[in-house]
Amino acid sequence: MGTSATRCGAAGIALLAFAYSAYAGDPAARAATQSLLLASVQPGVEAAMRGSPLPEAGLLRSVNERYNAYRWVSDVALWGEADYWATPLELQARGAGDCEDFAIAKYFHLRRLGVPESRLRLMVAGLLRGPRISFELHMVLIYYATPESDPLVLDNVTPDIHPLSQRGDLVPRLAFNREGWWSMQTGIAQVRSGPVPIVRWHGLLARVEAERLAALAVAPGQAPAPAAAR
Repeated sequence: MGTSATRCGAAGIALLAFAYSAYAGDPAARAATQSLLLASVQPGVEAAMRGSPLPEAGLLRSVNERYNAYRWVSDVALWGEADYWATPLELQARGAGDCEDFAIAKYFHLRRLGVPESRLRLMVAGLLRGPRISFELHMVLIYYATPESDPLVLDNVTPDIHPLSQRGDLVPRLAFNREGWWSMQTGIAQVRSGPVPIVRWHGLLARVEAERLAALAVAPGQAPAPAAAR
């Protein structure tokens, strides 16, 4: 992984927006701008990317690369807690995180880009590592092109995106999103009814919503609205 997240300034955003306009309006410009669009999915160009003819595979690669560039730091070192799930804004503010922080940020970023909820799930798995085969708890984002397809794995331990069936180092346990949860221990995803049985997930969603409302409450150049008015 890189030592920091790749960011672009106003000039970079303007360049990408101009490149997208050329890409969409002139088929001859596609070859020149395809790699640029795939290389950087930044907040300033996400609105343009929502209407892009690029396949979702391109979005997966770009978002995966973006968050894999963040530094890996343990929760104890970063937050003083054994297990803390950071919101995407917290990850960006610290410039570092661990496996669940990267997977969660990829999930929310792809949702903002218009990838349907039904295609994205956060998966908790065992990760087999090293010559002595150590086992550690791990989280990744998985993507289903169709409900029956072999899901693709977006993981911070490898830059490549592979189908889950090719990831022999992962032992799936369960997967979840805002629509529900699935047991993965049989090798086939089995949907389970009821709320996701992970307290940290519900706490994370509440914090993400609070951040969204706080952003809406503060208009540029204005003071935050009084608490009673929110």
